[in-house]
Amino acid sequence: MSADDRSFVLERKRGVPEDYERPLLYPIGDFEGILMGDIVRVYDPHAAIELDRMGCYGTVSGLRRVAVSRICFPESRWRTAEVELNPDTQATTSSSATNSKEFERDGPPTDRQSWIDQFPSSPTLTLSLEEALFLKFALTVLTVKDAQGNQMSLEEFWTECRKRIGESFVIRYAAYHYYRSRGWVVRSGLSFGVDYLLYKDGPEYHHSSFGVRILTDGDQIKSSHFGALNRVMSTVKKELIHCSISVPVASDFDVSTPNCVRSLHIKELRTRTWMSERNRD
Repeated sequence: MSADDRSFVLERKRGVPEDYERPLLYPIGDFEGILMGDIVRVYDPHAAIELDRMGCYGTVSGLRRVAVSRICFPESRWRTAEVELNPDTQATTSSSATNSKEFERDGPPTDRQSWIDQFPSSPTLTLSLEEALFLKFALTVLTVKDAQGNQMSLEEFWTECRKRIGESFVIRYAAYHYYRSRGWVVRSGLSFGVDYLLYKDGPEYHHSSFGVRILTDGDQIKSSHFGALNRVMSTVKKELIHCSISVPVASDFDVSTPNCVRSLHIKELRTRTWMSERNRD
C-alpha cells in the first residue's frame, strides 16, 4: 500500500472551506536562484511569492503581514494601553499623543493595498537542494547560478549537490522526486523524526498526512525505534511510510547525472497504530 492510495487521513486546516480552489503544484515561468552553501536563494520578490504559491516550494522570509488598524479594536483597549506606559517610555507620551491625534484625524487606509504600501517588504525564498534540483531537473523552470554569478549546468549543479551533502543526496532526492511527481507537497520532517512530511495541496490547506522514513539496502531499524516513530506519527494523526530505495550494483549505476534516479527501485511500507476504539465493527 502506497501514498497514492486514497485510504489515509486528510484533515483540512481550520478556516479552509470544503470547496476551496486547489492550487497549482507545478510553477509556470522562469526563475533564478543563487547557490549558497547547502541552499539556493531566490532574491526576486515576485519569483519568491510565485514559487511559494504554486507548489509551496521553499521558505519565504521578509514577507511582512499587513498591519491591523488600531481602530479595529474597542476604543477603551487602546486608550488604556496608552495610559499604562512603562517609566522608560514616558518621555514619548507627548509625541505618541500627537501621532494618535493625526491618525484619528486622517483616518486609517480603507483598502488593503494602501496598508501594504505603508509597510514595504522584499521577500526572498530559501530552497533546499532537493527542491531546487526538482525545479531545475524535473520542471526545467529554475536557473541556478554560483556565488560569482556564473550560470550552472544541470550536471554542474548535480555534482555540487552531491559534493556538499554527500552521496546520500542521491537517495534523498530520489525520494523527494518520487513523491513530488505524484502530486504531494514534500516538506522537511525533522521536527517529527522523519525525513519528509507529505501534504495534500500544501500546509496552507491541510495538515500533513504522512511521515516518510527513507531506508536503503542494508539499513536495519530497531523495533524500539520503529515503535517510537509509529507512536509519534499516530499521536499527530499521520501515517508512517518506510520508503525503501534499492540501488543497483556500482558497475551499472552512473551517478554523474540526475537521470540515475530513474534506475532506483522504490518500495513503500505504510504502517499505523491499531487502536481498538477506532476499529470496532
